[in-house]
Amino acid sequence: MKDERKTKKQLIIELNDLREELNSLKSSTGEKSKNNLNSLSQKLRTPDRVDLADQQGKNLISTPTHADPAWEAAINQAMASLSHSLIDPGSTLLEISRLTLHFSKELTSSEHGVVSVIDQYTNDNIALTLTDMMGEGSETPRISQQTILPIGADGRYPSLLGHSLNTRKSFYTNNPAEHEASTGTPTDHIKLINHLSVPALYGDQLMGQISLSNKLSGYSERDLSGIEHLAELFAIAVFRKHIEDKIKSSEEQYRLTINTIRDWLSVVDTDLNIVLANNSYKNALKEFGLPHEMEGKNIRDIFSFLPDAIWEEYEEVINSGKLMMTEETTLINGHEITTETRKMPFFSGGKVTQVVTIVRDISEKKRASEIIRGERDKAQRYLDIAGMMIVILNELGEITMINRTGCETLGFEEHELIGKNWFKIAIPEKSRDKVKSAFEKIILGELNPKSTFENWIVTKTGEERLIYWNNILLYDDTNRIIGTLSSGTDITDRKLAQEELLKLNEELEQRVAERTALLEEANHELEAFSYSVSHDLRAPLRAISGFSEILAEEYSDNLDKPGIDYLNRIETASSRMEDLITNLLALSRIGRQEINITTVDLSSLCEEIFNDLIEGETNRKIMLTCTNISPVAADKNLIVLALNNLLSNAIKYTSGKEPARIEFGCEIQEGQAVYYLKDNGVGFDMAKADKLFSPFERLHDEEIFEGFGIGMVIVQRAIKRHGGKVWAASEIDQGTTIYFTLN
Repeated sequence: MKDERKTKKQLIIELNDLREELNSLKSSTGEKSKNNLNSLSQKLRTPDRVDLADQQGKNLISTPTHADPAWEAAINQAMASLSHSLIDPGSTLLEISRLTLHFSKELTSSEHGVVSVIDQYTNDNIALTLTDMMGEGSETPRISQQTILPIGADGRYPSLLGHSLNTRKSFYTNNPAEHEASTGTPTDHIKLINHLSVPALYGDQLMGQISLSNKLSGYSERDLSGIEHLAELFAIAVFRKHIEDKIKSSEEQYRLTINTIRDWLSVVDTDLNIVLANNSYKNALKEFGLPHEMEGKNIRDIFSFLPDAIWEEYEEVINSGKLMMTEETTLINGHEITTETRKMPFFSGGKVTQVVTIVRDISEKKRASEIIRGERDKAQRYLDIAGMMIVILNELGEITMINRTGCETLGFEEHELIGKNWFKIAIPEKSRDKVKSAFEKIILGELNPKSTFENWIVTKTGEERLIYWNNILLYDDTNRIIGTLSSGTDITDRKLAQEELLKLNEELEQRVAERTALLEEANHELEAFSYSVSHDLRAPLRAISGFSEILAEEYSDNLDKPGIDYLNRIETASSRMEDLITNLLALSRIGRQEINITTVDLSSLCEEIFNDLIEGETNRKIMLTCTNISPVAADKNLIVLALNNLLSNAIKYTSGKEPARIEFGCEIQEGQAVYYLKDNGVGFDMAKADKLFSPFERLHDEEIFEGFGIGMVIVQRAIKRHGGKVWAASEIDQGTTIYFTLN
């Protein structure tokens, strides 16, 4: 029992130290650039990510490549708020979970969410705060606070909600019904549109979970990243509360001990005679077998076995008037203890008259120091990565905390700002009264504060800067407003850039209008050209072809063999010219026709085109195989054009194969569907592959394989209109595979 009491004692001491150390971090946030913020945010992620929607072949919302100041500000505001709650010893885990759910839903625009903790004894998942997910008129009982979601008999957490707890990895899915962990939803439960879940890990310990559902626009990597930051703070909060719970579980038993000084305290005069000693000190000496009636005795007589250095320390404190702290490991009658000793001078009449000594057993503290140091480092990183001003004002408008970025922005040292009136030192005179009046009304509850706003501040040098603020109110235990917590970003340069951008946009709009007019004129000319090609050029061709046919039918008897040969050549050239004009018109229309997206069954479409193309190939054995192809959203006319050219080429270049084999399929490469058409034809030299998609370029002898070099250009443009790409892989006499994607 004595050892257990000692452990509880040290836990309380260490918890108080933890609060002091976390509290000291409020004013030590360093300046980081936005690029460093993104880099450090990546390092802070504990769980690995699994993009399950990607594994299912779904398109994920992409993370913007440019920083979003409002998003960063929202994340930093949430982290600052949660950090404040973490520091506040009065914050309950329920309050922190509610605040965590509030910011999680707000950051991601989610309709529903659950914040839960893992019971440290049963490992059950306890939902502390959750939204009502049962439909209107449901006969199913409503889920309340403190709902227990028990762990399964197999040691795993059930359903989609338990997936991140089982894997200890963050994930999101925008198609929950297709997810491998989905087991459906209870009767009368709301429809689950999408889901995001992040485990809260403290080191390798599973502390809880943040789960969100039903974001209208779908979840993204950015949502996952933001919630991972909040989850790490929440894990620290749960860990701290676990320590407190251990203390509170024996609160009644140790109430008297907690409310008294448990360190060994003594007061000696300048001759080292003991003036006062507390009961903890006396009881310790009694336990060690030393004289425990201490008052009136000289401390040297009681501890005669200690080295002279101890008494020299007392003399130094008396002579210098400075505090001295030492750490010693001492053997007292067979008891080895490590203590931390503070010797503090007590002044009277301007000189040291007494020395107050406090001896603390730090054996337990040394074992817990690594945990505390890690927690302190994490809190420091959260403040350092903020990269913006963080300011706390009390109800009088006085600065009680300002971080390093705030000091640097204003041009002051921290000690020059703490305790000063914010409005007098940081707000320009022209707007001071207005801003101060609004603050006072907010403190009195007469005005609802804006969560975000912009206002000007003035620096030490008189320069004015525009700041974008995020704010929350601070309350005491009676729900009275006692101040504000604000995080601000300097947007002065951005405002100037926006004004310049507006000017550029006006110029750009004018240029766009001019270019649009030119483009419309060019399109009209192209349409006129297409009409001319379609009618004016084809008319002479039809005449040549028609008269050639008449000559062949009615005057062939009058022509000699060379004449008939020349006539056949005219017929062939006319037909080729007609085909060339048809292909050129098709090529010109691809870039101009509107895209009409519908659901296209690629397998059926491919088989239909193939059957039409082989009607005249009665003497050949040609086999088509379609594999693993799902319907796709695309423009059917463009897909028909592309597949028609691909299949025509495959049939043409397999003319020497018996049987000819053509395969149309789909495979997943790096999370994307890649379609392919493979044949066992003559193939080509990949060194000439750059000519494949160039107009009128041919890779084979025209005497052997007819063509104009237009077909693959048509395929490429049709695929590009879908936002995809097309490429080839081939080997001479081993066949060719054409790959393409559709976005």
